[in-house]
Order: sequence, then C-alpha cells, then structure tokens
Amino acid sequence: TALSSLVTVFSTPFIIGLALVHFYSDGTAPQIAPLQIMKALFIMTVLPVTAGMVLRHFKEEAADKLITYLKPASMIVLFSVIIFSLVVGYEKTIHNLAIIAPASLILNVIAMLIGFGLATLLKLPTDQKITLSVEVGVQNATMAIFLTLVVLKDIELASGANIYGVIMLINAMLFVRLLRYWQHRSAT
Repeated sequence: TALSSLVTVFSTPFIIGLALVHFYSDGTAPQIAPLQIMKALFIMTVLPVTAGMVLRHFKEEAADKLITYLKPASMIVLFSVIIFSLVVGYEKTIHNLAIIAPASLILNVIAMLIGFGLATLLKLPTDQKITLSVEVGVQNATMAIFLTLVVLKDIELASGANIYGVIMLINAMLFVRLLRYWQHRSAT
C-alpha cells in the first residue's frame, strides 16, 4: 500500500496527461495542474498510509484498536463517494453502462487475480492473499472519481469510475466470501 500510494502520486499526473493528449486529439482537453494533482494525491494517499505506519511502529496496540473503527469508516467513505458520484452523474452512468461494465468487470477480476497470484507466489497466508487481492482490485475507484469530478470536472468520465466502483465492491465482497469459505472448508 505504501509503495503503490507513493508511485501513484507521481505516475497519475503523467498518465492523465498522456490520456488527455490521446483522447482529446482535437485540442479540447481540460487543462490540468500536475503539481496540484500530486499534492492532492499525496494528502489523500501517502499521508494517511504514513501516519498508520508510524502509529503501528510506535503504538501497535493503539493502531490495532484504531483499525476496528477505521475499516468501517473507510467503507462508509468509499460507499458515500460512489453513491454521490452516481447521483450526480446518474444519466451518464446509465448511458455508458453497457459499454463500460464488461470492461470494468474484466479489469477488476484480472487485477484481483494478479494480487492473489502474487500473494500465492510469495506463499503468503490466506488473510494476506485476500488483502493483496482486494488492495490491487479495489483501491483506485475513489481516486478516479475524485480526479474525474474535481480535477477534470467531467461527469461523463466519472461514469466509468462509478461503474467500476460498484463492480469492484461486489466482486471484492464475493471474492472475500469465496476465499473465507475455502479457508474454513480446508480447516475442517
């Protein structure tokens, strides 16, 4: 998480810039401020991860206690962002559903399988396999919604993130339940 958060801060403005040049070849691309994007991503990703790592290092018990509250809180934030974005861009999301949903489903399943495959290659325990699978497949929806609505100010682009966000949550819940079922079954 720490490494991917750090890489994201620097890679995202570059990737957005390339995508804007490619997809807005007629010169109508929105202007972006790479340093502002980097700053926002740093605040959204690197600072919370760093704070969590520092807290765990110095106060492990406090970190473990805090996790019991932060996990549900982070899910509430994630659901809230997706629901807000769906409400704001409902028509665009419905209009793009048939085009974006199959690609989102495939992308999410592949991402989760890559996370699971890496964890399996590293011979990690099942809990860490689940964590890595979900981390790889779920992490980027809120950031994508933030970037499309706040930075690019484009509701139509947000529809892709909305659809992916819903699909990733459903897939993650199913995937975790399936792995937990296998874990429980093999333990008995």
